Amino acid sequence: MKILAVDTSGKSLSLALCEDSRLIAELTLQQGYNHSVTQMPELSQLLAACELTLKDIDLFVSTIGPGSFTGIRIGVSSVKAMAYATGRPAVGVSSLETLVSEFSGIEGALVCPAVDARRGRVFGGLWRIVDGHAEAVIAAGNRLAAELAAEIFAMVGESASVIYFAGDGQDIVMQELSQLCENSIADGGLSLVASTGAGRCISAYAAAQLGLEAYKNGAGSLPQELMPEYLSPSQAERMRDQGK
Repeated sequence: MKILAVDTSGKSLSLALCEDSRLIAELTLQQGYNHSVTQMPELSQLLAACELTLKDIDLFVSTIGPGSFTGIRIGVSSVKAMAYATGRPAVGVSSLETLVSEFSGIEGALVCPAVDARRGRVFGGLWRIVDGHAEAVIAAGNRLAAELAAEIFAMVGESASVIYFAGDGQDIVMQELSQLCENSIADGGLSLVASTGAGRCISAYAAAQLGLEAYKNGAGSLPQELMPEYLSPSQAERMRDQGK
């Protein structure tokens, strides 16, 4: 089964072509929130380089958020359109769970994915890897980084634990958590492990694998059923509610 996966939910653009679990090609660009300009031209070039067309794709996958409102809409709408045009199924996967899936090989690991939501806020939560799958310990949400750090600290405390971080919002959460448990880190208690390089970006290949698993479990039908998962109201909605 050939899979095309797209992530436009954050600052980076990621595209991947796979055949089941085998990666054919993956492209990641870190050029900011300009996915409306870069996504389709880069996708066309990626397909051409792999000598494929949209008609060769059996399953379309998109991250559905949380993340940038505009970015999510771009990715979801493009995948819905491509799936509808080709008559193929489309599956949506969580941006945060895609970040967590990169740690699926570390049994028992605690993983905190954090996507920058600006103004000191992050989209994030806490997951534990159990039998190779991620189970939510602290539910995904849009929080102040300090609030997420406090929730993690209240749950984990100063126990001898390792917490892995991922995503472009990880730094501010780690900073807040470090201030809460500075002594325990020095004493070898709670250890905070940051992701570097690619671990700060959402991988479309990882999204493709989550989407494939979801499809095998019955997800993915009509493309129009693919919906974003924002986790918070848009700026326009907030201004409306505030009477501005």
